[in-house]
This record gives sequence, structure tokens and C-alpha cells, in this order.
Amino acid sequence: DNDKVLSDTVKESGNIILPVVGSLGTYDTELVLTQDSYLKKNILNLAGVEASLERFIPVNQLTTPYSELSKSSHGLGHMNLHPNELMKGQVHLLFINFRGHIIPSMPFRLAIDYLNKQPEEAIIQGKGIRLSKTINSTPKGEILIKFKGGRRSFPYYSFVDILNVKKVPAVFDDKIVLIGFTTEGAPSISTPVDPEMPQVELTANVIEDLMNGRYLHRPDTAIYIEAFLLIIFC
Repeated sequence: DNDKVLSDTVKESGNIILPVVGSLGTYDTELVLTQDSYLKKNILNLAGVEASLERFIPVNQLTTPYSELSKSSHGLGHMNLHPNELMKGQVHLLFINFRGHIIPSMPFRLAIDYLNKQPEEAIIQGKGIRLSKTINSTPKGEILIKFKGGRRSFPYYSFVDILNVKKVPAVFDDKIVLIGFTTEGAPSISTPVDPEMPQVELTANVIEDLMNGRYLHRPDTAIYIEAFLLIIFC
């Protein structure tokens, strides 16, 4: 039973975050979660969060790993891209609204877990998030990604090579390790620094931004400046 072997291995490791993907779209009714639901431990519980639901991208369905694997994981995080095609490789969704429940992104879950925080500890109501020393504003639960560089700005390792060694290399000690496809034909995203950046490396950039508080900042007055410039050039 390979599924059980995988579930048991994930449970024994105790530190694996698995991906979920939401189907974008509005919903008519909120979802009631039972106390034993594995989603229950993966949603944000914030006082007054209901008032903020409309700020987050709504999804009406959620694709998750099979039930036993999800329950065995350390946590779940969404991998949704921005619904606007032009913004997919530039803006990261920290949260999605799954039928009335706030689900944090995988990069957010990985970053806060690495820093030994709970999701609720990193969120400053009405201000944004704080993973490093400063509070970073996150309008609509989004951040503008600041890229480290083009493709392979982070070290790549062949999954086959790792499987063939008897001991996991020390290079992975105390590191966040992402597993994903990077070969030709793998899922890729058009970004300002690379037209076909592997999605797993986009995730790495977001994690580094969150941990170092170095992502791009767009001032609240930007919309007025942009409108002014459009009037001038028109």
C-alpha cells in the first residue's frame, strides 16, 4: 500500500507542508468544518476576521492531497497564483478565502514555521504581517515579489541524485527544501526577471522575501500618481 507508506513517512518526518489549490470563484454559502477536519488546523483563526474576508481572493472548491496524507502532514498551504494573468509572476497571494475560511499560502506557512511562529502571531490586525523586525503592509492580503534574480538564483539538486545517496547531504541542514519540477516542460511562470521561471523557484523567491522583509512596497498614493501619469501621456 504505497499511499500508506507515503502517509506514514510524512507523519514520521513531522515537518512537511503539502500544497492545496483552490478553484477561483464566489460561493453562496460558507463551509462548516467538523472538529476532526484536517482543514480545521490549517485555517487562520483571527478575531473579527469575517470583516476581512471580502479582501481576499474567493475560491469555492479546494483540491487537496488525499485525506490520510493531508492528516499526516505538518500543515497545508495554498499554491494559487494571482487571477490576473499580468500579475501572476509579480504578486503573491498570502491568503485565499475558501468559503469563509482563510487559508495561508505555502510560502507563508513555510516561512513562519521555519521561524517557529504560528500564523496568527505573524499577522498584525489592520497593519499587515511581521515575520522579521518590521511590520509590512499587505493590502488585499498580497505582496509584490522582489526577485533574487533569474532562474537558478537558488541551488538546484537532482531528486534522483538525492535518492541514490545513503545519507542526506549536510547542505540541507536547517534549510527549507522545496520539491518541484524544473525540467523542460515543467510548470513555469512569466516573471519580470525570467519569462519561464519554474513555479517552484517562484515559491523560493516569495519565501525569501517574507523571511527577510525585502519585497517591493507600493505606497497608497501610487494609484493617484499612476492616474496622473496616464492623463499626461494621453
